[in-house]
Amino acid sequence: MEKSIRPAYRKSVPRKRILKQLESFATVPEPKYGDSFRKVKERFPALLKSLGLPSERADIRAAAILSRCRMDINAGNLSTVKLLDSKLTSLMKSFHPKIAICLICEGRNPLEMSIDEIQAYIDSSRDLYGEEWSPSNILDAASGVEPVVRSALISLYKALRLVQRDEGAALGFALKSGNMSKLGAFLNAASNIDDNVDITIDDESLINEPIIHENSIRAEIERACAYCRTLLTT
Repeated sequence: MEKSIRPAYRKSVPRKRILKQLESFATVPEPKYGDSFRKVKERFPALLKSLGLPSERADIRAAAILSRCRMDINAGNLSTVKLLDSKLTSLMKSFHPKIAICLICEGRNPLEMSIDEIQAYIDSSRDLYGEEWSPSNILDAASGVEPVVRSALISLYKALRLVQRDEGAALGFALKSGNMSKLGAFLNAASNIDDNVDITIDDESLINEPIIHENSIRAEIERACAYCRTLLTT
């Protein structure tokens, strides 16, 4: 993890102080008035400016993630969350299904790899498949592979969608737990967020399977990787 960067003129702001300032900006959700976290998020620019912190879109998103996880909103945490968010966004945009299939067919489990390791693998294969892809590419890529690999591919993209849900809250929970070494750690964090969110890849695709448990996602991917490792050694 990168070393926290804090402005010389301002120290880290404790969570209790942040909560008080949130109250002063009327940013505490009030269910009986129909308030929501989305409305709360709209008030973060003023809060960040009051703390002497940047208030660009990425900063607001990072502050919202930290707030939902009840972590201090300071320059160091903002920088860390923004970096993680940027890496995961880049990963999702560039992780072409055919590249994912190649990875699985090599017997390498993406959940046991770091974000940087997966991105490096993607970058080394990008010339073969290009950078642009859409949910329909998942079905196209899966049509010609073994059923076990197809199931793993679908589970992998469900895992990525799980990690991205709730506006990236999983990043904050992973950061709070101190476990960010592998993609699977973000999946674990996302799986422990108690929201009923639809993680189907695309409503118009044929992948409208029910939400499955983290253990099922892991089992599908590991089963395929183990199968492919067996093929490679026989």
